[in-house]
Amino acid sequence: MKIKCKPGDFRVEEITNRVPGEGPYAFYRLTKTSVGTPEALRHIAKHWGLEVEKISYGGLKDRHAITKQYLTIENGPRENLRLKNITLEYLGQTDRPFGPQDIEANHFKITVRHLTKRRAELAAEELKLVASEGFPNYFDQQRFGSVSTSGEFVACAWVKGEYERALWLAIAAPQAADRPRRREAKAFLREHWGQWAE
Repeated sequence: MKIKCKPGDFRVEEITNRVPGEGPYAFYRLTKTSVGTPEALRHIAKHWGLEVEKISYGGLKDRHAITKQYLTIENGPRENLRLKNITLEYLGQTDRPFGPQDIEANHFKITVRHLTKRRAELAAEELKLVASEGFPNYFDQQRFGSVSTSGEFVACAWVKGEYERALWLAIAAPQAADRPRRREAKAFLREHWGQWAE
């Protein structure tokens, strides 16, 4: 099984109910291919001679993908912008910066390649469970390319029905990149894991 062989194999689009109106913030839809959100924002800021801090957005989107997301720029240009692998569509003005609270959902389209017939059948069954039960939408190191120091993927444990293990991997498993405060919090969780009544 392979995922993310090509940028088009992983597509994500932010869904928002924000609509343009009036205000000092220019409102845009950003479409990018094979570019991370921070890198795209730096290119936009450089092209328009802005401080990147004037750009507000709701969340980070994958680099190895085709993504659509929204952003605002305080007193930003009222025009579209096309750069290599980046398209910024001006939608109008708004009265406040765009932020995480403005994202209603993310729509994903994921292409999985090189599946055996058996794995495809299992995946179809598991998708029924996802459709009825949902799937956690994290914003940290749960993504497909991330693996815990134990070598396990959160998504793998989840798909196997090992929900407590998936939760442990998502919020308690140590990661090499953890900052001191996060390291302490995860150590506390591991030390007290399973002591739910206390």
